[in-house]
Amino acid sequence: MMTTCQREGDSWVLNGEKKWIGNATFAEINIIWAREESSGQVKGFVVAKDNPGFAVKKIEHKMALRVVQNGLITLKDCRVPESDRLQNANSFRDTAKVLRMTRAGVAWFAVGCGRGAYEHALRYATQRLQFGRPIAGFQLVQDLLVRMLGNVTATQCLMLRLGHSCRRKAS
Repeated sequence: MMTTCQREGDSWVLNGEKKWIGNATFAEINIIWAREESSGQVKGFVVAKDNPGFAVKKIEHKMALRVVQNGLITLKDCRVPESDRLQNANSFRDTAKVLRMTRAGVAWFAVGCGRGAYEHALRYATQRLQFGRPIAGFQLVQDLLVRMLGNVTATQCLMLRLGHSCRRKAS
């Protein structure tokens, strides 16, 4: 974590960059995690997009997850009042709790993409004709589709297990 924060009176000064921040390009507020220079502890801040010292640039030419606009946030002497600090986020352990829950959502998205790819391949195989019949009737294609479905099912099971694990930790 390269973004830093330093307390100055009733406010905090943030400096650094955050990359691949989802929806940062149009969000009214962003949550920024920064390491306090004096204590080394990670703290969280609510930063408005019009805050002086806050700038965001859209990351272009992404290969995947194009539906989410990711941004590169630059913080240069960005002042945030103490009231906009997340009061119960005072260590990396607190940050890790948030990240653990949000990363599970990203993994579920990948499972959905895999399922969609399988359904698309299956539909194509049943419609594409070769030698006068659908290619889904050929054993080699069936083998590939079954392997694909097996991988999708396995990842769904892993995600279900992760969901149960996260639920137990939250309670």
